[in-house]
Amino acid sequence: MRRFLTVLGALAVLAAFPVPAHADPRPAPNVAVILPTGDLVSMVDGSPIIERAASRQHVPFVTRSAGGRVSVAATDAPQSPAVFQAGAPAEARATRTAPIHEVTLVHLGFDGQPARFHNTSLLAGDMTEYFAYDPDGTETISVPAGRYVLSSAISPDDRADPRAAFLVQPVLDVTGDITVVLDARAGKLSSLSVPDAEVVEVLGSVGFTYRTDAGTAEIGVAGSWLDQLYTAQLGPATPVDGFASSVSAVWSTQNATRTYNIRYNRNGTMISGYQRAVRPAELTTVTMTYAAGNEQGMRGSWYAVSRLPGQDVHPAAVGLPVQLPSTVVRYFNNDGGAVQWRSRVYEVAESCFGCSVTTGAWTTYRPGTAVTEAWNRAVFSPSPGTVSRAGDVISVDLPMYSDGAAGRAGDSGDAGTTVLFRDGVEAGREEWGGIGTFTVPPAGARYRLEARSQRGSPYALSTSVTASWGFRSARTAQDRPLPLWGIRFAPRLDEHNTAPAGRDFVIPVVLTPAAGAQVGKLREVTVDVSYDDGATWTRAPYAAGVALVRHPAGGGFVSLRASLRDSDGNTASVTVLHAYRI
Repeated sequence: MRRFLTVLGALAVLAAFPVPAHADPRPAPNVAVILPTGDLVSMVDGSPIIERAASRQHVPFVTRSAGGRVSVAATDAPQSPAVFQAGAPAEARATRTAPIHEVTLVHLGFDGQPARFHNTSLLAGDMTEYFAYDPDGTETISVPAGRYVLSSAISPDDRADPRAAFLVQPVLDVTGDITVVLDARAGKLSSLSVPDAEVVEVLGSVGFTYRTDAGTAEIGVAGSWLDQLYTAQLGPATPVDGFASSVSAVWSTQNATRTYNIRYNRNGTMISGYQRAVRPAELTTVTMTYAAGNEQGMRGSWYAVSRLPGQDVHPAAVGLPVQLPSTVVRYFNNDGGAVQWRSRVYEVAESCFGCSVTTGAWTTYRPGTAVTEAWNRAVFSPSPGTVSRAGDVISVDLPMYSDGAAGRAGDSGDAGTTVLFRDGVEAGREEWGGIGTFTVPPAGARYRLEARSQRGSPYALSTSVTASWGFRSARTAQDRPLPLWGIRFAPRLDEHNTAPAGRDFVIPVVLTPAAGAQVGKLREVTVDVSYDDGATWTRAPYAAGVALVRHPAGGGFVSLRASLRDSDGNTASVTVLHAYRI
């Protein structure tokens, strides 16, 4: 069961990296672990979510991601992390032949005494991470000779003290037995401020990414405020290729109707003692509107993650409540083009957290501008997602409930199926809508892919969605997108996803090929409408990307379906019951 991100500053989303959606042909597991401290850590769609126990809102957490493994630990309980597999497991590595050496780590707290609470690792270039823990503050790790990134989070023995020191040595060359002293007193505070006296800081985060040919790791510390997090670079100050650090923070009004998301980066070295007063000219104003339309009492939760452009990892975020419907003003920076942001919105009811999840595209906002983004707008329907063939394997990852905006992916549903047919004969089936991996014969053939998904209470919109695609395919030498078309309905609806009854109504129909797909020219498009939940259908006039329907008087729901064919013989169809209200 997914958990609700409820209280400002009390819940942090420590998202190590976006994993391929549903790495196996089933929904991504939502696993929850209760730590000995009483804190609850859940893995939701590839992101660890932390719900701190009572009276522990001040405690920072360390997240470490490398080699397909994500660990999350409170700084005052480093010996008891929650560990998750994120994406595919790390590939088996060849047996090391390098000589083994001992690295002795001496941890000192803010008082100069041996530190009981510390979370330390050595990260190798192949993304192997080496750990050891001893409550007396000194431990020895046996590692092969080589180059490592050393990182350590140290917190006071007094659990009521919210401070944490994050000490990082980007280059540690191990050529023999060595001793390293990690002294929390070396850390310096960083400070960010925003030009708004009515907001309060609800998350502070410091961390780094390290990229090699073997992958990218992210390690960081997040707390409720930046002024509890101290950082220091150890060792040489020479910039290191593939290493980048960041400091970030989130501010919000008490009712979460105005927020600031700020991040600054430093390439090559660990950021420490950074001071910045954010200027209004650095910010983009993003007005986000959130629609309702399902059962009363549903609400939302929003967060934004950030990354360096082109990287696959991002640091901490915090979930903030969203009323449905509502309008929220959010401010983002871009650090000279070095920061991209991605928003994610959950719908929440008493029966479930994340009943649906909508994920936006990575965006570099332009400073000094204002934009508007509409979220949770019908029609919720399948989008082409990622459907590709590599050799004799067809992989399917179709978001079945993407909202009406282009470039977003949406997941939901209680039940469904994904079925692949080859020359009219079933070639494979998965018991979940939009997900599947199918091994097929190498020879060319005609395929039909069908995906269905249903959802019930608390949902009143898009209660049943069905999509199908027809195409030809044969063995490929490399992974290639298959020629799928996307069909998206984009009616102009009010904040409750409702259109006027008893009048003509225009529905834009957006037809776009899947990213990278080679498709033909559109030859035939049809649109049908139903006002009795799909029992009967009426053909709607369609021209130039627009369908015209006539809404009956009175309330109810409109259901829609559309189909197309292109000059290469590719076909697509989408049917949505309860597409929107009237």
